[in-house]
Amino acid sequence: MKCLKCSKNSLYKERIGGKCSGCGQEFVFEPKRGDVFTDTGFNKALELVSDKGSLSWQPRQLFYELARMRMKRPGAVASKLGATIGVGFFGLFLGIFWTIFWSGLFRQRAGFWVAEAVYLLVWAGILTWVWKKTDPTLLTLKTADFDKGLSSWKRVYTLPTGLMNRPQALPKARASEKDVLDYDVERAIVCDHQEVVDFLLANNFHIEQKCAILTYGGYPPDSFEAVRQMLRRNPQLNVFVLHNASANGCRIYQDLTSSREWFPGSKRVFDIGLHPRHAKAFKGQWQKATNHQIQPIPGLSPEELKWLERYKLDLMAVRPQALLNRLRNVLNGHARTLADAYASGDSDGGVDIMLVSASFGGGDDDFG
Repeated sequence: MKCLKCSKNSLYKERIGGKCSGCGQEFVFEPKRGDVFTDTGFNKALELVSDKGSLSWQPRQLFYELARMRMKRPGAVASKLGATIGVGFFGLFLGIFWTIFWSGLFRQRAGFWVAEAVYLLVWAGILTWVWKKTDPTLLTLKTADFDKGLSSWKRVYTLPTGLMNRPQALPKARASEKDVLDYDVERAIVCDHQEVVDFLLANNFHIEQKCAILTYGGYPPDSFEAVRQMLRRNPQLNVFVLHNASANGCRIYQDLTSSREWFPGSKRVFDIGLHPRHAKAFKGQWQKATNHQIQPIPGLSPEELKWLERYKLDLMAVRPQALLNRLRNVLNGHARTLADAYASGDSDGGVDIMLVSASFGGGDDDFG
């Protein structure tokens, strides 16, 4: 295992007392003892989520980065294949025994084939169960393992600047959101979760893009209603919806454009959130959905609705710098599109909801 201080690789027998054989630096993790992380892997994840200390970041963004690294391990990628081969060999030997047993018991050919059919059904059921248990698309990292790992790391090393602990981040986020009323707001972002709001505010995205940032559910509470009323009084202001790939998240656009408390009938609300079509780039980070029967959602195909009945994908799974880059590109690109549309005489701007949403596909700084 490689030491972060002196870069020496130490064999397990050389790591006496859990320390580097070269410089004596203590290792945080020991995979031989069952730890799910390594020092180099955890440090790499910290560098990625903090962009080497230049960004504020949420603990769950580190959680998903570590989960992404675990999925890249050969053992994780091959888990389903290995399970299938194992069940296959088990089924082969069991099938031979089954055939010999029933061929001696049944003298009639019909009874023998019935027994064979029963065996195939049982084997298919076992294989299906194994496939579901080893689904490589689902998140496997446990919250308890992450919390333990983060605590262990803080005991030995100093975390990069920017970690957002909820109680400390809240007052700063509230104050920043009030400041949004002090300058000319050009657009707004409505999120489905407050930790996304806190992340964007902590990285001064509201000042950079001259936009109000709030949640659909009423966060930040001390300035929410004032900001919402300000947005409602400006019919020319564009509103962008940023959400998880979940049944509730994908429905926010419809709620915003149908609720009298928001922007009923507005053509200036645009969906730029995660959708099932983005999920392929995040295999290994999906979670099981809690809504197994959902109503149709405008703009989503039957295949996407079926995905939402089984899975969901958290926006925090997007790497922080990639998320900020994509938002910048979409908002700036949308502004250019509107400017071109106005120049050509299209008073509505000529921008379609699905056009904006589709712009998240592709590119070096894509969601994936």
